[in-house]
Amino acid sequence: MASGPRYPTLARGLYLPLILVLLMALSLGVLMASLALRAGVETVPARGGHYVEAVVGPIATLNPLQIQPGDPEADIARLIFNSLVRLDARGLPKGDLAQRWEVSEDGSRYTFYLRPNVRWHDGAPLTADDVLFTVRLLQSPDLPGPPERARLWQSIEVVPVNSLTVQFRLPEPLALF
Repeated sequence: MASGPRYPTLARGLYLPLILVLLMALSLGVLMASLALRAGVETVPARGGHYVEAVVGPIATLNPLQIQPGDPEADIARLIFNSLVRLDARGLPKGDLAQRWEVSEDGSRYTFYLRPNVRWHDGAPLTADDVLFTVRLLQSPDLPGPPERARLWQSIEVVPVNSLTVQFRLPEPLALF
């Protein structure tokens, strides 16, 4: 009798049920993903409504400047923080804090026109200086997170044109922007 490592095996009769269970789980996952994609990106409830968000994984920070794509808190941050532009259900940009924007012909300048009625929680109006402040935080080499994020933002010049207009000047066109 040869002695060697013994590996656990499934009894022959268990293979078929195991394969069926795996196929059902895979089908359920595909169905859920399909339904989630059809539901769209916008998940903000009507005013006064209730909303429940499930998060898989620990919440490390809710600071939107430190969250990486795919982090568990990224979905929550999208719900509680605004940005100049958001993607709609079809993946197209639409104004959030910006009511409109213009892109220069060469793709190196983006001018954003802020909504005039946006206010902070204390009632103070949102201004171009607030956008400038946020970008300066992103440009800081001390910002926790990947250093390439700060390097990318350090190459972008941000100029407040007036209290409700801000311009981003890129050294060259950048599709990611």
